[in-house]
Amino acid sequence: PEPEVDFSDRSMEWIADDGFAIAMGGPYAYGSVNIDVRVRLTGSEWADGQVRGMRIYDLYTGEEVMRGKAGSCRLQPGEYTLHYGAAVRREDGTFECRYGTADFEVTLPGFELTMPILSHPEDIDLSRTIVVRCSFETDDAAWRNFSCSVQLVNLRTGEEITHQSYTPNERWAFRLTERGTYRAVATVSNGSETLVIRKDFVLPELTNPKDIYHTLNWRAIDFDKVIQYYIDFYSDEACTEKLSLQHSAACHYIVWRRHHDAEGNPTKNDKVMEDTVMLPAGVTTYNLPYTFEAKDYLTLHGYRYDYEIVGIEYR
Repeated sequence: PEPEVDFSDRSMEWIADDGFAIAMGGPYAYGSVNIDVRVRLTGSEWADGQVRGMRIYDLYTGEEVMRGKAGSCRLQPGEYTLHYGAAVRREDGTFECRYGTADFEVTLPGFELTMPILSHPEDIDLSRTIVVRCSFETDDAAWRNFSCSVQLVNLRTGEEITHQSYTPNERWAFRLTERGTYRAVATVSNGSETLVIRKDFVLPELTNPKDIYHTLNWRAIDFDKVIQYYIDFYSDEACTEKLSLQHSAACHYIVWRRHHDAEGNPTKNDKVMEDTVMLPAGVTTYNLPYTFEAKDYLTLHGYRYDYEIVGIEYR
């Protein structure tokens, strides 16, 4: 018979041992997760007949959420560290647990927290409000109706950022004070069950502001007859620390004519002009010198004009 081992006994010593290495797949859907089935034993010291135990820690908070004999458990959506081990009898008849470590994730299918602006680093500007979005698309009838609230925490300072506005269950707008790592904490409820879901977001530091800190846009003018391109420059603290406003900038650009076939697929590009223009000091918006007739821009003739900003050198 298997020996009686109480893995929940706080006096039992747990010892990390490379011979008991493990791996975990995943992510796993929210609900009961059978750890004993999911874990894969990769070390050299595993043997049949061993009595096995597990400890599980929340990767975000470091809190221990489960300790005991290996088997199934129900976990909130999140990321976890698993200690999975085997009981080893000592000479005095007591047991220690030799274990391996692996990380795994539990997800709530259909639920996603995103900060869409992070997919476009050139659009990140601390003078603008940044939005965290919640989406929930699921076939699970229990979660078709839900409520959600989101908090955002600056992980460097521990400060909770107060939202500027929100759309229930969809969008929360925040004004961030600095670049760095933020944690969104979403509390989601369907009336009978409440879950807490966390996700970290990193606002990258400005390492090369001449490439990152501008964006190219266009507008229709003169009753939509003419298309004009312009550059927007950002000026939050992170930018102005690096780019003193008493300096001007040289903007090197190329104007292209993009040709397309009848299906709209690109066929070739003609370089129309290439030049450098000096931007005034402290400018936040600058109209580029070459404009286009809207009928050409809208590809009625099978081609379109546009700008490429090759580089901006601050002097």
